[in-house]
Amino acid sequence: MLTQILSTTLILACIAGVAVLIWVLLGFRRLVDDTGVFIKNLDDRVKPLLDEANTAVKNINRISDDVGTVTSSARDLSDAVSVIVKNVVAVSNLVEDVKSAIPLRVAGVRAGAKAALAVLISQIRDRRQ
Repeated sequence: MLTQILSTTLILACIAGVAVLIWVLLGFRRLVDDTGVFIKNLDDRVKPLLDEANTAVKNINRISDDVGTVTSSARDLSDAVSVIVKNVVAVSNLVEDVKSAIPLRVAGVRAGAKAALAVLISQIRDRRQ
């Protein structure tokens, strides 16, 4: 009889163990299902954020390219202004040279005309004599 009680107890314990194991496995399955739902929801929420981040990065890259273009254009404009300033300085120097050379040329022409007139007068006098 003792063996019969022990064997019955052992059978009940095995049945209880199997029931607990089934209950744990069902709980684990629910946990896996809930985790799958959580990951799907997370994926649904993360995709738009990643798309927005991708769009933001593209916009930042476009702005960076625009800034590079503006900087390059400003550099080109600066170079062009520098060339214009050099040309203005060259023209100014040329005008100064011409301005300072005009009185010398006028004086030279005047002296040449005076000398030519003196020679002409001298030749006329020599012919009259």
